[in-house]
Amino acid sequence: MNRLLIAVFGAAFVAARGFSPTPDVEARVSLSAKSAKAGSTITATITAKIPANHHAYAPPMGKDGSPVVNVALPKGSKLKIVNVSYPPGEYKKYQSFGDMVLHVYEGTIKIPVKIAIPKNIKGQTKIGLTLFYQICDNAGSCYPPKTVALTADIKVG
Repeated sequence: MNRLLIAVFGAAFVAARGFSPTPDVEARVSLSAKSAKAGSTITATITAKIPANHHAYAPPMGKDGSPVVNVALPKGSKLKIVNVSYPPGEYKKYQSFGDMVLHVYEGTIKIPVKIAIPKNIKGQTKIGLTLFYQICDNAGSCYPPKTVALTADIKVG
């Protein structure tokens, strides 16, 4: 009962103070074709929309060790990433970060990912990717890093 009261009053305090929950990056994946041959490659494009007045750290990793946007295959995947073409980020200063220049993404970004399909895969297949990111608001608050799973279906013949 005490935990429930703490949770309720804590949520009410956060709401009263104007704090909001961690904003999410809207992400989806699309494929360059609906079907592919076994042993070929296909391009999956991740489209990620970063909330207004927020930014995500762009590769390469900054000197400060900030976690950057990263695309990977889920553990156990039989597919192979051939190449990830991260878009160029922007170098920006935010008043809340002092004189530090950050390499960031803002707005909507598209990340093409070239994927090799093994010769032994046939039939309807799920292409799974993970998108790792950490976003910060431009006032200086950073939220915990997140990993989201994205999938698209493809017919392999």
